[in-house]
Amino acid sequence: MTETSKQLVLSISSKHQTITVDLSPLRRVNHAIYLLTTGAHQSAFWNIKIISECLADELMNAAKGSSNSSAIKKDEIERLPMPIVKVLWKPMVLKTTI
Repeated sequence: MTETSKQLVLSISSKHQTITVDLSPLRRVNHAIYLLTTGAHQSAFWNIKIISECLADELMNAAKGSSNSSAIKKDEIERLPMPIVKVLWKPMVLKTTI
């Protein structure tokens, strides 16, 4: 698997099949921006810092490769085997009212 591909698991009834699919460069950029902004939002949620300061901190930590960046944490978690990931990673749940 290369940098430009990702594995997709297709499940039809009880049969599972793994397929490698190509990812576009724009999708990778969008995903990186999503991880940075989500990390900044989570760090600014119950904090005195404003969102722009949290976004600046997130960008600097990601540029340094620091584990304080949520984008770097997410990348490290994706490298772990699945049973460990289920214990370590708790997804953020956003509640919306319509």
